[in-house]
Amino acid sequence: MSLLLTLLLLWNPPPFERITIADGLSQNMVNHVIQDQRGFIWFATKDGLNRFDGYGFRVYRNMPGDSSTLSGNYVTGIWEDARGIMWIVTNGGGLNRFDPITEVFTRIPARTEDGALLDMEFASQIVGKDSTILISTRNEGLVEYHIHQNRFSKVRMDDSGRDVHVSGMAISSRGDIWGNSTTEVFVLDRTRSRVVRYPLIGRDQQPTNLYLLNDSVAVAPTRTGINRFELRNGTLNLVRTAVTGISLGYSSMLVPIPGSDELWMTSMEGLYRYNPGTDRLAREFPIDTRPTTALLMDTSGILWIGTAGWGIIKYNPALQHFNTGEGNLLAWVYPDLLARVGAVDQVDLDERGAEFHAVHVASDGALWMANIGFKLYRFDRNTGVLASLPVGRGLTRKALNRRFNRIAEDPKGSIWLATAGGVYRYDEPRGRLEYHAIYPGAEVDAEYYNPTGGPDITAMHFDRNGVLWLGTPDRGIARYQPEDRALTWIRHSVHDANTLSSNHVLDISADPHQPDAFLWVGTDGGGLNRLSMQDHSSRRYYITDGLPNMVVYGIMADDTGQLWMSTNNGLSRFNPATGTFRNFTWSDGLHSNEFNRNEFLKRPDGTLYFGGLNGHTWFHPAAIRENGHIPRIRITDFLLYNKPVDLSMWEMLRREDGTALELDHAQNMFTIEFAALEYTASDRNRYRYKMEGFDQDWIESGYNRTATYTNLSPGAYTFRVLASNNDGVWNEVGLAVPVVIHPPFWMTTWFRTLAVLAALGITGFLYRRRIGQMEAEKRRLEEISRLLIEREEEERQRIAREMHDSLGQELLVMKQWVGKWGKTRPDDPHRSNYEELSGHISGILKSVRDITHNLRPPELDRIGVTETVRYMLEEGCASSGITTEIEFDEIDAHVSADHAIHILRIFQELLTNAIRHGKAGHIHTSMSLGDEAITIRFKDDGVGFDPQRPDARAGLGLSGISERIRFLQGTFTVHTAPGQGVEVVMSFPKQSSI
Repeated sequence: MSLLLTLLLLWNPPPFERITIADGLSQNMVNHVIQDQRGFIWFATKDGLNRFDGYGFRVYRNMPGDSSTLSGNYVTGIWEDARGIMWIVTNGGGLNRFDPITEVFTRIPARTEDGALLDMEFASQIVGKDSTILISTRNEGLVEYHIHQNRFSKVRMDDSGRDVHVSGMAISSRGDIWGNSTTEVFVLDRTRSRVVRYPLIGRDQQPTNLYLLNDSVAVAPTRTGINRFELRNGTLNLVRTAVTGISLGYSSMLVPIPGSDELWMTSMEGLYRYNPGTDRLAREFPIDTRPTTALLMDTSGILWIGTAGWGIIKYNPALQHFNTGEGNLLAWVYPDLLARVGAVDQVDLDERGAEFHAVHVASDGALWMANIGFKLYRFDRNTGVLASLPVGRGLTRKALNRRFNRIAEDPKGSIWLATAGGVYRYDEPRGRLEYHAIYPGAEVDAEYYNPTGGPDITAMHFDRNGVLWLGTPDRGIARYQPEDRALTWIRHSVHDANTLSSNHVLDISADPHQPDAFLWVGTDGGGLNRLSMQDHSSRRYYITDGLPNMVVYGIMADDTGQLWMSTNNGLSRFNPATGTFRNFTWSDGLHSNEFNRNEFLKRPDGTLYFGGLNGHTWFHPAAIRENGHIPRIRITDFLLYNKPVDLSMWEMLRREDGTALELDHAQNMFTIEFAALEYTASDRNRYRYKMEGFDQDWIESGYNRTATYTNLSPGAYTFRVLASNNDGVWNEVGLAVPVVIHPPFWMTTWFRTLAVLAALGITGFLYRRRIGQMEAEKRRLEEISRLLIEREEEERQRIAREMHDSLGQELLVMKQWVGKWGKTRPDDPHRSNYEELSGHISGILKSVRDITHNLRPPELDRIGVTETVRYMLEEGCASSGITTEIEFDEIDAHVSADHAIHILRIFQELLTNAIRHGKAGHIHTSMSLGDEAITIRFKDDGVGFDPQRPDARAGLGLSGISERIRFLQGTFTVHTAPGQGVEVVMSFPKQSSI
């Protein structure tokens, strides 16, 4: 048992975080710690200079043969000037100037004004002010470097020429140098060029460090106490020694505590709060008797303690609002009660492995506790009386071996207890238990096993109406009305997202703002549920909503109405009004991240207790304050195609002054790494970023702090990143880095301009060539068309001649012979046939003459084109029953013989269309002679047509008319629509008929 307790005590974590070489630190011997102006933490170690961003280390070491690297790896001190330049002193390598933008080290030769080389082999400390740096060395004493003059000088304490090794030093606001050695404390008055000393006697008076409270007062820890020195009227006096009884003198460090008169101080035995006014010294925590070598409080109030071989101790005082303890939670809260109950039961209830017992603070202030074997205790905290209450009357031995799982109180003040299969109401006057079965078929004397193998009733809650809400491990929630024993089951359904998220219920708690409307339900694996007491619908909260874990053991409301929950991954504070979670883990000061079921209670003063693995955590919610420190954001790495870039590109990113990161087109796949330099809980800092010009919205990256872009097009972008600290306080301004991706030469403006000009030239050439080809083709087609029409007219004339001279003559001769036969043979029985045949031949002869006339009207040559067209229109309309209106000017003198035939053919085509297709009843046509042109109008009142139909113009002969108008070098338009007739207007230049 004692071994188990020892192991459990060792498991209880200290209130600080250790950072060692296992975490990336280059060496566990840390000599100095500073925070630079950009927010990074720097550690001087025995093996290099370390820069820390909260996630990892960047180590700078000496590289043999490279003078731009650190001069030596044993770094003993760091100081940053107002420009952000860092000055690093090394043991054996002297002084280095380091530019964090270019990451170039410049080694400063330790030569005096007269050229003498100083021995910097054992340089140990460095402090600075304005343009002056002081370095403590073992062989040269105190050395001063003048930055602007770039020269060294030795600081003389007296005229003896001896060099004093200074173990602690500081510079006052007036520029005076305070220091101490093994033999004295001194002040070098620079304005008066004199040294004021206080001699030290014995080892107990020898400090290894000192701290200036102001320009006239310093404190210096020693082996036995803390000495206070004051400079008054030109003399230095030891005015007080605070005897502490502990060893403080080995490399004790001091820094002020913001907002108070106290100092943080380290020693061999731990971290202390020291009040110089009262000399009160209070230990914050032990440090395992390890020597401390450096101390820093950063801008967010975190302490960084360097040790001699033990790495770094990181301690955040603001997080120490959680208190922890070992052992049983009840033994911690009610030690006297538990001891008395244990004495009665002969059980060591303080043992951590013992079961947690059901407890309840009643409305009258009495404390009820149940124990194994149906034992119930009532403790009156006012009188101190512990009553063991009789509850076993009438119960069998089997029932008496059971235990009470939970205790609750109904609105009437009756005590109810959960047990196997159901609940009991305790009848205190009669000392009896009244059993109410909850599980079907469960009886008080029967063994009942549920699938989980755990208690049958896991949670109990009475609402203000006296309804009992019971959690179970396998059936969800039982809503039970004790008066009529009405029971309603509320269960999880895989088909309905509005039901409970799990049937394994661990706790039920009333909503602090609406206790008659909602219950909060913690489950095993199903997260948190808000259950409606009216319709039993459930709103679920999971890890995706901010819950730290899907197992919620206990739920308690604090005095402000926020819910605190214990889980398998720390504590969570939930705001029901906003639906937001704030999670706390071991790094915030909890005893562990893992808690247990049933182990939670609230004291009347509002203090909350949660028990879990290897101990318990207790706190007052009002003391838990948010981290309001806004994090600074810095670029920490940049990779091209997953490889680090060279220093020149690094410089652009570190400068952070608006200088653009310029990349060529082949460097368009890169990764930017960034960090929020807020160290409270770096792993819980959150990020969002966007590349303006590429990303439409912010990308919520959560805890991930890298952004990768692939195949970005050439152009100008701005990469922006925002970050929050562990409590969700955001740096809304963030960091902006301009990014320019230069295009390849073929995408540049000058190249595109040349390409456009060349393309325009080529296009113009090709266009002109094509136009020429098209015009030649057009001329060729026109010539072909002209030749075809000419051949057509020639063929018409030939056919007309052939029909007139041959067929017509043959028919005329045949008619004459037939007529002659009929006259010479009057008695011939076929005489009537001869006469009929003669009539047919006459008809054929007329048709031949008509065809011959149409092929080449002889009127064209006899009476001219004007009258020929008039005659043709009148005859054609008369034969078709169409009325006509003709208005013609005499045009014969202004058209050639070739054009006359085209004009005739155009009118023939228009008349044919009006009769055959247009179904016209009236035609109006005109032919007018102008100064330069002849205009023809032809309009019918027929059915018209849709000019958008692809076949309309071809089917009506308009293409032929178009060809003939083109030969006349004229134009024509057609106006028509279905049901509106057709109007054709043509115009062509006048010509001579000769």
